[in-house]
Amino acid sequence: MKYVKLTAKKNSWFDTGTEVWNRRKGGSRMTEDEWATESVIIFARGIRTCSTASEIETFGGEVKRIDEEACPIEEFDVELTYSDGVKEIEKIEDVFINP
Repeated sequence: MKYVKLTAKKNSWFDTGTEVWNRRKGGSRMTEDEWATESVIIFARGIRTCSTASEIETFGGEVKRIDEEACPIEEFDVELTYSDGVKEIEKIEDVFINP
């Protein structure tokens, strides 16, 4: 089965070059078939660098964090892979959610 790996492009809501996943899929990548049903917006989850002092304060001094946002699909590079991404996404979440 093929899965879709999404990587944030420059000027995306998320940090450039980091993996982003569909919030509704939990901790795995979407399948190629699921991706085919997406519209122009995806509810994404990924790494974001806080951009203001008040935002950093709100998130307890953390500069980088896991964030969720509705984003146009054009904000992401799309790569087909045979990996469901569970292990990769768990590593990301362990750094930012379960330190």
